[in-house]
Amino acid sequence: MCDLNFFGWEFHEAKLNALTAGTDYQLTGIRIVRKNDWLFAAQSEIFIDNMLLYSAPLSSVDDPAYSALKVYPNPVSDIIHVSGLDAETPVLQLYTLNGAFLKTVNSKELNVSDIGAGTYLLKINLKNTSIHRPVIIVR
Repeated sequence: MCDLNFFGWEFHEAKLNALTAGTDYQLTGIRIVRKNDWLFAAQSEIFIDNMLLYSAPLSSVDDPAYSALKVYPNPVSDIIHVSGLDAETPVLQLYTLNGAFLKTVNSKELNVSDIGAGTYLLKINLKNTSIHRPVIIVR
């Protein structure tokens, strides 16, 4: 979901850990609350994009050797940076959530200024392992 502030999308996450495990739930609607009278005109449009539900972390096993790994900024508009890898240079690969390969680079930085807005998966290939992180690209 986003806050409409006329400066672009603002992303939010809702934690669902208070829900009972093993129970099926169905999203039946989204409530949008007006904070100010001027926020919406009589014919406003609301866009909700990239609604995702994760039942487990994308990287299910945390490797203590890579606990310092950081992917930033996220959301990103131009260049994704990866830090915390010491001297190792990773191979970064960007994929759509459908698994389509988009681009690769042998560097700690990946330029995404030519990729459309949305949620993607960044695969960080290292000498002995691969780590996956979700990345949100904004325009």
